[in-house]
Amino acid sequence: EISPTYAKLTEKLMNNSMVGGQINNKLLFSATIKEITHEDDAPLKKMQSVYSYVQQHMQWNGYDQVIPDVSLNKAHRVATGTNAEINLLLVNMLRTAGIPADPVVLSTRENGRINTFVAIANNIDYLICIANINGKDYLLDATDKFRPAGMLPFKCLNIEGWVLSPTRGRWVKLLNEESYTTREHYDLKLNSNGEFEGHAVISFSGYDAVDLRRLLYNEGEEGFREEVFAEAGNLTISNMVFQHTDSLESPLRLTFNVKFRHLLQKADQMVFFRPMISLFGDYVNSWVKDERNFPIDRGCPTFDSLTCILHLPDNYLVEELPKSAKILLPNQEAKFELGNTYSNNVLTITSNLTVSKTRFE
Repeated sequence: EISPTYAKLTEKLMNNSMVGGQINNKLLFSATIKEITHEDDAPLKKMQSVYSYVQQHMQWNGYDQVIPDVSLNKAHRVATGTNAEINLLLVNMLRTAGIPADPVVLSTRENGRINTFVAIANNIDYLICIANINGKDYLLDATDKFRPAGMLPFKCLNIEGWVLSPTRGRWVKLLNEESYTTREHYDLKLNSNGEFEGHAVISFSGYDAVDLRRLLYNEGEEGFREEVFAEAGNLTISNMVFQHTDSLESPLRLTFNVKFRHLLQKADQMVFFRPMISLFGDYVNSWVKDERNFPIDRGCPTFDSLTCILHLPDNYLVEELPKSAKILLPNQEAKFELGNTYSNNVLTITSNLTVSKTRFE
């Protein structure tokens, strides 16, 4: 074909026995659906149950494709498969459960932007699932045991994907509520040895929570310490407690006691320290050139929040504070705010960094 269309591509794939031929067979997993759902369950609860089952039962083998290599029945039996086998299994089970669902094809970020005018075969390298409940679309990918329903792999956040359906074929936005979000809160006291010590409460949402849940599962608490705190410098961490490790819909929460030994520098009667005390935030300015000749695609929004409450000894006086700042890009596409308060020898530093726009031309 000189100009292949997405309608024609849909027809070819839906006529393919490994794609359309498998997702319409409601007899394949009807017994499984009866075990994991109930007839009187609300559609959203059914979707969550089916997604959770496929997510936990199947192991992604590391390969990405659009057309499966093996039957869904075999993939389910061996509990391992490619993204196409796992997500087409998800489509089949959702349809069996009475929920409208279709495959969606897309181009991953590494593969480049998809051509929405001409259906070029090598421009498509990944397949996910879309379910519709009460008029709302849910994009699903069950290849990762640590990602909640509705969150796609970061590599899939590449503008648009095409729904494979003879009647519901359309373009859908791939970015929904995905983000990188970290919130840090430190309550510290400067002791007689010149060390900051106190308590920290950190919460992670979005991809930050997914990455750290996976790290904690694979490496355990000791591996987590080595990976996360290795570059933080000379500090002591104790009484580390994780919350919501298995609740994928909730932020991952981490609390611990901390003692910093490396932040203060003394000169005569002066003590200098860096007020942005952060173990997880990336506060390095990479936007340093006056001109930028290439677009920047961040994939999804990011949000970093930091609060440091610093209790200073009575014989200390604050000589100089960091100046408050508020920097905005047009239409609040990105925003940075820095503020501080000082009263009764308690210094509070607050910082918020938000980048809500995902692509800067």
